[in-house]
Amino acid sequence: MIAFKTLKNDLCNAGLSSIQDGVPFEVETDASDFVLAAVLSLDGRPVAFVSRTLSACEKRYSAVEKEALAIIEAVCKSRYIKPFLENGRFIYVSLNSFVISRFANSQEFARLDITKHLPQIFNLHAS
Repeated sequence: MIAFKTLKNDLCNAGLSSIQDGVPFEVETDASDFVLAAVLSLDGRPVAFVSRTLSACEKRYSAVEKEALAIIEAVCKSRYIKPFLENGRFIYVSLNSFVISRFANSQEFARLDITKHLPQIFNLHAS
């Protein structure tokens, strides 16, 4: 029982000890046909993870819409990641830079009601 409590304590404190002032966070997202996922990292070390399954309606979205939804979920809605990003200093890392370039055309993402998220999202930089 002591080993479990020690391990639990170490895991709970591991993410918090990796936060460094002045170093921007990195947000990576991915979407599949069934799941959205995001990782918040700092200096290459993971700080927080979040994932969720897609609803029946969301499963019918195009691949680009699912990727955009993953970004919205991570940056604007996630209670685990959003608090770390409130100072506005973060880098969005994406293998799919096409999605970032399409954010400017909010009509394409009308289903996601992306216009209310645009001010928060345009801090993103695809790399």
